[in-house]
Amino acid sequence: MTTEQKNSSASSVIALVHCTTHGCTSATPLSPLYKEGGIGGSIALVQPAVAAAEKKKGQKRQMYSGSPPEDGVLIARTPGWELYHRPGKSTPPWQSLKLVTTGQRPCKGNFWITHNGQRLAVQTDASTLEKNEPEIYEWVHAVCVERFGR
Repeated sequence: MTTEQKNSSASSVIALVHCTTHGCTSATPLSPLYKEGGIGGSIALVQPAVAAAEKKKGQKRQMYSGSPPEDGVLIARTPGWELYHRPGKSTPPWQSLKLVTTGQRPCKGNFWITHNGQRLAVQTDASTLEKNEPEIYEWVHAVCVERFGR
């Protein structure tokens, strides 16, 4: 047996033990008296959150759907997406917008965005959208320039 990770936890200690014979890894509660290098191999101490993450690797990814704003006006639609304007929710020249997915996505389903008629504001949601969905980011920008441009 060999181990793959090594850390320590202040409370409950979990050992990830990798069996070289069968190729399996198990997360096992470790007795405080068990010492590294004991019975058939070495022990890797990990925090409980790390052990839980190891168990989740084979699980399906959570899916998200969008929810249109109650105070929004639909201004544009493209396959899989709707763009809503929220009049009066920001200081001019900035316009408050919400981009929502019309289906299920493995990432975010809603993006809060602000545009001033020339560019999207530098915000977390806009940056995430630009990184993960660059073509949708460009579409939002084009719609906003056309609608709010100066």
